Amino acid sequence: MTVTARQQSLSQHMSVLMVASPVPSHPSTMLIWEAIASLGRSGLDSDIPIILAHDAPRPRADASTINRYHDYLEELQREVAGNSRFKVVVSEQWGHLSGAIRTGLSHVRTPLVLICQHDFVFAREINWRGLVYAFESDPQIKHLRFNKRNNLPTHWDGTPPERSRHFRERLISTPSGNIRITKTIAWSDNNHLTSTAYYSEVVGGLLGNRKTFPESPLNLIATSKTHPILGTYLYGGRGEPPSITHLDGSGDPAPRSPQANRSTSARSFANFARVRLQTVHDKVFLRLRLHIWLYRQRRHS
Repeated sequence: MTVTARQQSLSQHMSVLMVASPVPSHPSTMLIWEAIASLGRSGLDSDIPIILAHDAPRPRADASTINRYHDYLEELQREVAGNSRFKVVVSEQWGHLSGAIRTGLSHVRTPLVLICQHDFVFAREINWRGLVYAFESDPQIKHLRFNKRNNLPTHWDGTPPERSRHFRERLISTPSGNIRITKTIAWSDNNHLTSTAYYSEVVGGLLGNRKTFPESPLNLIATSKTHPILGTYLYGGRGEPPSITHLDGSGDPAPRSPQANRSTSARSFANFARVRLQTVHDKVFLRLRLHIWLYRQRRHS
């Protein structure tokens, strides 16, 4: 089934998977409702199914965080009760962003899925019908990100510099009007439209059951050679403004003491060393997984 009519509902074509985790602003539900409201402001149909996938608290979470999160989940369940558009799911154990996405995907019943994070809101109107048509008609488009920056080859989109050479705009004609997208080598887990099959087969095949931000390891193997597999694009043409903005879910923290700042500095150094070691491990791990995945694909083809 292909989207051809401007008035046709997209609810049979795509779902929203919004991923959430404990933040200091809980038990308030305002953060996630603002993210949900932005979907409507972007032009998304009001009958699109929305799965609200929640990670479990981290194993070392303190009692206050756990209690506020519990109260937040109870309040959210009350607020969506009786509305069949929403489904709240909670992971049985902490799985990081990748684990929460896996939990949520098991409840998606549409070919395409818009994966959002609860602290990102849409900041512009989106031609959703045009995008669905583009996904259904062009197999090269596998992962379309809504940029939180201007569409320019900066940050991961332009680092390393080799990526800048592949940063190219495309014009796609659809029954809902022309849309512009921009090819990028970078892979990011900021709000993005993709297919459920892509996430299950490609992302799942590469990450396995790892608990991480998917972008951290996947961006390490994102090159011009792997682009036919990862198929990453940005919504909008080159130089267009951000499609999403970031909300602050940190609440209003108390001033930090000098002792706390010194402790934070020590932890930051330890985290830096840990991240550097993890990066080396991720690069080796993902390249091995990629070779295994490619081998399996060739055997099944």
